[in-house]
Amino acid sequence: MLNSRRLLVATILGFALSLTSINAAVSGVRPDLTQSTQGLSIVENVNFKGSVPNIITVPKDLATQGKYFCVGIDDPKCVAATQFELQSHLPPCDQVILTNCVSSVYAVDASGKKYEGSFQLRVPDSSPLDFPASPKNNIPQGRGQGGVWKIPGVTHQGGNENYYVSALLSGTLQKSADTKVSTEQAYLGSLEAAIVPVNEKRGRYSPQYGQDATQKGVDGSVNGGVGSGNSSLEADKDSCVIYGDGFCEMSQEFPADYRFGMSIKLQSALRGWFHGRIYRPEMSLTSSSDSEQIITIDALPVIVPSIYEQIATSNLSPELRAFLARDVPQGVGGAYLMPGSTGENAFELTKLWLPLIKDKATTSR
Repeated sequence: MLNSRRLLVATILGFALSLTSINAAVSGVRPDLTQSTQGLSIVENVNFKGSVPNIITVPKDLATQGKYFCVGIDDPKCVAATQFELQSHLPPCDQVILTNCVSSVYAVDASGKKYEGSFQLRVPDSSPLDFPASPKNNIPQGRGQGGVWKIPGVTHQGGNENYYVSALLSGTLQKSADTKVSTEQAYLGSLEAAIVPVNEKRGRYSPQYGQDATQKGVDGSVNGGVGSGNSSLEADKDSCVIYGDGFCEMSQEFPADYRFGMSIKLQSALRGWFHGRIYRPEMSLTSSSDSEQIITIDALPVIVPSIYEQIATSNLSPELRAFLARDVPQGVGGAYLMPGSTGENAFELTKLWLPLIKDKATTSR
């Protein structure tokens, strides 16, 4: 196995919802087999840096009607819609934000001593698609894409005590057309969480930006351009865990012999199943006096292989060419197919690619 990152990543899925977030960083388009090369990217943390906080409409016919961002739930586009989706990197809990938030980030050493972290900064601090929390509708605050926490006394291999933390929550809300949201509740069905040791690097970096149906897909499809993009100018921008305004956070190695964990408070309980790229997890699900769900999990980090490869289109196997030629949109970012790291499509696509890359992992990015 070649280079890979040591990561702590966990996912909690609501019943009957997939791992893929509502508005991922990649666009769903049909692969262009006339290009000279085809690429495959299955890399950790792409969903965290690619998922900007947003509320976006969901039309009845996705083939002919576009998905458009709303600036808050009272935006005319959301008022007209019968359904919208939302995505939030949960904020830290404080005296104002009491639920749908991250209440604790910590590490535990081999002797059992616990080191509590403290929130340092949101990354990025704000974006044009931010939206306020609406507790009566079970809508969390949408601002930033996680943030940096400091865990005093737990120095990672990069030489400091800073860790990028995100709890990415996705959901939907249904209502009547041409009416404002009143007492309707958002169904929050997917939660993904990550802790990554980081160092800050200054340079020509800029925050991720959202794209709705005003950005058409490269295949001409109505919603093929929905997702996000980035205009950072540094050559190493793809190695960033998350982008800020004039800086990015670069991943480092975890310190040895520490477990890392977090606690998350949710206004309504997630019910479903749990999985993650972690080792020897310990997890608890409890309820507060206000009937909130408190999820606490800690585990040892693990080595996670990644794939980031390009091959000549002429070298595609007949089976892979036939798979890509189907009238089925695929996640695409730049010149790379990005199927995610779970689900039937991701497994089938990866299985067809592996013989072409000699069944080896490549460097995480």
